[in-house]
Amino acid sequence: MSNQKEYSCLEKNCNVYSKAIDIDGEYQETLPAYLDDVYRVVKCVANSYVTSADISFNEAKIYGKSLIQITYYNENSVLCYADFEEDFSKVFTVDNLSDSSFVRACISEKYTNFRVINQRRIDIHTMSVLNICVYDCIKYPTLCSCENSKLKSDKIEISNVLASYVDKIDFDEDFSLPSESKPVGRIISASYYPTITDTKIIKDKVLIKANVNVSVLYSADTDENELEKTSYSFSVSKIIDRSGIDDGDILIADASIGSIFFKVKGSANEKVSVINVYGDVALNLVFIRREEIDVISDGYMLGAKSECKYSDVPAYIDGRLISDNKLINIPLEFNSEINQIYELSLKLSAVSYNEGTIKGEVQATAIVDSDGGITSLGTSSDFKIVIDKYDDAVVSLDIESFDYTLADSGRVDLRLNLIINAFCFNKVTLPLLEDMNVTQQVDDKHTLTVYFGKENERIWDIAKDFLADENDIKTENSLSGEALESAQVLIIPKA
Repeated sequence: MSNQKEYSCLEKNCNVYSKAIDIDGEYQETLPAYLDDVYRVVKCVANSYVTSADISFNEAKIYGKSLIQITYYNENSVLCYADFEEDFSKVFTVDNLSDSSFVRACISEKYTNFRVINQRRIDIHTMSVLNICVYDCIKYPTLCSCENSKLKSDKIEISNVLASYVDKIDFDEDFSLPSESKPVGRIISASYYPTITDTKIIKDKVLIKANVNVSVLYSADTDENELEKTSYSFSVSKIIDRSGIDDGDILIADASIGSIFFKVKGSANEKVSVINVYGDVALNLVFIRREEIDVISDGYMLGAKSECKYSDVPAYIDGRLISDNKLINIPLEFNSEINQIYELSLKLSAVSYNEGTIKGEVQATAIVDSDGGITSLGTSSDFKIVIDKYDDAVVSLDIESFDYTLADSGRVDLRLNLIINAFCFNKVTLPLLEDMNVTQQVDDKHTLTVYFGKENERIWDIAKDFLADENDIKTENSLSGEALESAQVLIIPKA
């Protein structure tokens, strides 16, 4: 016996490939002619970021840059500063991808080492971790109509990772030193972090606003051994065109400083009192859409035995956006005695979510005065933030502000104010009815059947067992719910 059928497809983006890849960078840097020779390096740090992440012909291509900054002493024991920029790339193959696939790539630093070869050349080794997730649109065929059958349709709200993009916001700012500050002799070092302050989505566009916080350590032009510090913050914004996004979609945005460079400018009295900072804020954007879908989860033939074919569809449900501020106290242990801290720079890395807890690491680099003179010290500390418990989450953390106190000779007590943006969800597997075929026609001469129903037994399951109509059972027995409230005798009419 054949029945006329109709089919459709449930389409959703699924994570089809995930991997953490170590990125090794081996760079040979030569100082430009206008910079002084290197006699001792005080600080060497690298800041790596992704500039593009694309997929074509089953190849995911990740491109990025590493900004390397060093503070060093010249032959006259004067502190100097130099920066270098290097490109990196990673290409890997993921088979059987459609044209709708996309990749999300995030990078975090592990460490930076250096070796001074001579007064003009430094070899630098960086190590970072690239975390990649490849998404693709998976089509799940489903039976949506079948003659002389009953199909069970469930309305379910799911969350779908819609897209992921890499972008940037360029900036070019001049800021004047306070009037009481000593003019700049040389820039020695800098610390910085961005904070996303607002996002807004309209159809095919997203507005992103951020604050950039910069601190510059410099030597006074009156005494090159006297260190001064100045801080400045400014706002940046950008409207980004992204087709396919719409009002009501959810954005989780990571922001980090990409490239950043500094120049000093003279003022009218020929003393340097203006600093120019230019570069870009690197953005890693994930768009999520909550939508209600109809899922055909089960079915049976009226008056006939049938065989059903099912598929399991992974889905995110119970999606919830959490936006909050959290003040946490973190001890930073430096393996050296510290007399004074001139600069403390922070970076968040290895941010993850597991069973209601956001975990991460604060990487700290400090330029300090110790018993051995001015030097750079590095350390890191893990932290945890407890939020609502879900199976998983897409998380973004921003530093809103921080301060610290030197607790003893080698310990810093850090007070860190974080902005949390997290989209949390539960993972489930939805049963989907792919197909149904008659295996045997039932010749039942009985018009009514008596059945002893159990408490909480679903009417659908009873109807399926007897190949009857669910609505007829409800009408015959004056039932309104989807399950029996108590054990009772039911009359099962023939379909």
